[in-house]
Amino acid sequence: MNAGTKNGRLERLGSRLPSPSLVLSVAALFVALSGVATAAGIVAYAKHAGTADNAKHLGGKTAAQIAATMQGPAGPQGPAGPKGDQGAAGSAGPSGPQGDKGDRGDAGPAGAPGTTAASVHKTPYTLGADGEDVFTAGCDTGQKAVSGGFDSNGGVFNLDATPTAQDDGWQIDLVNPDTTNSATGFVYVVCLG
Repeated sequence: MNAGTKNGRLERLGSRLPSPSLVLSVAALFVALSGVATAAGIVAYAKHAGTADNAKHLGGKTAAQIAATMQGPAGPQGPAGPKGDQGAAGSAGPSGPQGDKGDRGDAGPAGAPGTTAASVHKTPYTLGADGEDVFTAGCDTGQKAVSGGFDSNGGVFNLDATPTAQDDGWQIDLVNPDTTNSATGFVYVVCLG
């Protein structure tokens, strides 16, 4: 009975024993946790070991860094350097105030004689019913014709208008389209000289 009890307990305990995969998982977890803790301790120690006690007193700077910030007394002034290149021209400044009016200058020499004023000459015309003719208005002696024109008491129109061959008058070819009445008016010429 004792043996049976033992066997019965063993049988019950055997059903409560962890599986091999559970044992393997727990072992791996233990190794992993102890590895992290060990690594954390080593890193913390390495940080502490990497900072020297003197560096704490120097604000974390090295002796070379502190020496570089030190400045001694000013030395004597050195000789002047060579003259540099000329710089670019600057922008134009604002305009200054207007100056005082100057004195009147001397009279200049007389100019060359200019052309005389234009003058207009006119010549009357009469144009028969349904007629056409060329009429000329002339300039005075020594003058030159520059333009011309005409007027009328009817519906007269011109076909052509040109200066004369010697430029001393203006000629106009006029037409009266009215088949019943004659037309009258003036031919004009503008002359210079």
